[in-house]
Amino acid sequence: MSVNFSSPEYFSTLNFAANCTIAFQWFNSGDDSILGSSNDTAAVDLLRSALPSNYSDAADSQVKIWVDEINDADAYNGTLFDDIFDVVGQACVIPRWTAEVPPEALDWRRNCTTTSPLLTIRSESPYIIEWKATPWNGASAWGNQEGVAEAIAEAMPVDYQNRSLTLYTWYGNWLIEKWEDLDNENEISKKRAYAVLDSLMAQASTDCLLEICQRAGFTGNPDVNGIGVLVSYVVEISIMTLLIFYHYFRQYSRYAARFRLRIRKSMAVMWYVEGPVRAAKKAYFDSAVFWAYSVMIAAFVLLINAEYFYDVVTASLTVFIAGAPLVSTLAFLQTDGRTIWRDDNRRPHDYTSRLWLTMVLHLSTVVITAIALYNWLNISDLQGTYRDYACFQTQFRNDNRRGFLVAVVLELFVVLVVLVGFFGFMAIDITDLIYSFGNRQRLRRAFAHRRYLRAAQFFVMMFALLKGWLSMSLLWASWSIEKRLAGDSWQELNWGFGQVLALFVWAPVLFEFVKRIVEEFKLRKRSKEQRERRRSQDLVSSSDPDLPDKPGSQGEMQAEHASMEEGEKPALTIVTNTVEEAPVHDIEALLQPSQTNTK
Repeated sequence: MSVNFSSPEYFSTLNFAANCTIAFQWFNSGDDSILGSSNDTAAVDLLRSALPSNYSDAADSQVKIWVDEINDADAYNGTLFDDIFDVVGQACVIPRWTAEVPPEALDWRRNCTTTSPLLTIRSESPYIIEWKATPWNGASAWGNQEGVAEAIAEAMPVDYQNRSLTLYTWYGNWLIEKWEDLDNENEISKKRAYAVLDSLMAQASTDCLLEICQRAGFTGNPDVNGIGVLVSYVVEISIMTLLIFYHYFRQYSRYAARFRLRIRKSMAVMWYVEGPVRAAKKAYFDSAVFWAYSVMIAAFVLLINAEYFYDVVTASLTVFIAGAPLVSTLAFLQTDGRTIWRDDNRRPHDYTSRLWLTMVLHLSTVVITAIALYNWLNISDLQGTYRDYACFQTQFRNDNRRGFLVAVVLELFVVLVVLVGFFGFMAIDITDLIYSFGNRQRLRRAFAHRRYLRAAQFFVMMFALLKGWLSMSLLWASWSIEKRLAGDSWQELNWGFGQVLALFVWAPVLFEFVKRIVEEFKLRKRSKEQRERRRSQDLVSSSDPDLPDKPGSQGEMQAEHASMEEGEKPALTIVTNTVEEAPVHDIEALLQPSQTNTK
């Protein structure tokens, strides 16, 4: 026969779907790139079944020649095999696959990285919500997704894997048509089919949530929780912890001195750093107020316009962190009488203005907390409100819900109980100190109130520490969760202008501390030199009885005393001399303010 079935004229007469049983056998045994060799029985049988009826009785040798001719022609133009594959695949393979592999037989959880494009069902929207197998937000979204064929290939049973991606694309198209055809079914059949698909895809979405979220392109929020801002929060809480530790170590030193304990070296150190710590304490309070108000205003704006649930949680936690140092700082400032009345010519109204400033700040914190808590509890409304809700809340709420609620309770406790109770004691205490001036009986009553005040002060500081570090740990947990969800799109580790600027908020604290340390060192060195000069003069006078006392010695001492009165820490010289030379039983007297320094 002189017929060449590789030519377009005769190739169009072949029907490779005439016998789907033979076609399916060829599909399972043959190569996915060529028809097959002339020695391949499946290829010969497929071509024989596709021949027109007038060539069906052709000899096997002739059919093998036609197979080789088709392979040679396909190698030349590369289209004949594609045509054969399309006919066999769509007419025979896919119908058989759809009969043997229903949608519920697909395991979308086998490879979450590959199937995550399919599970992110809203390709036109950044929102990730629970799976709903409807034509609009379910199967129809597959047409716009990349990697659908790869996902179906991974979800297929093992016997149906490692095939051409074209087949998996056709299978996906069949699924789309099947779901869209459900609208023509009766309501019972439609609901039953949707229920099966919903449960399967919902389970897959839960198991592959991390991979789904990593495709969403979350970046975090460097303005709220960037690396520089996060370090600034840690510095703030750490300084507060050190100041509280110093405060109670100072109280212990006074207690030890009262009971004649050997604390000479520790007392010398305490008196040496007391001035620098007091200066740093004031600078810290001013920086904390500025930082807290900045964070509060920024958090309020962010909560109104928040697009991510991560922003809601972190904004609330940053408000908790920023408010913690204020109450604790006011607590140990209040019982330090020298800070209120004598240090650096401070007036009582300066402290009162800070008190009201902090009260307003914490009342504002209640408003921020209420907004955040409202958003936190209204879960049904958040599903379509925040883009990362399904991703973030699943992990954060399950892992840290109790900790977050504890932080909220502590914040409300600090605001409602601490500010009312503690500052009520403080107002009584200040009033008694003012009106009992010169009246010993009222003064005793004022100091009796001070005992209760110190007890309240201790609980305030402990609650501030607990609230601050708990909020910090929750902020770190949320930071870690969002970083894991964001993957390669994470941006909170990038150092920008705002990240560097956030660290300099606490620079005045370090500057004041170092500045006063240097001043104390210079004053101590000058006092030591003057003391050694007086000793040498006394030695010269005692060794030569014929040498009269210098008339300028007494005047020099008076001038020295006057110059020390004008200095910043005149008590330092007295304390230093006494620590080195005085017996232990005189240390208690040293703890009382010098009469020359209480002006």
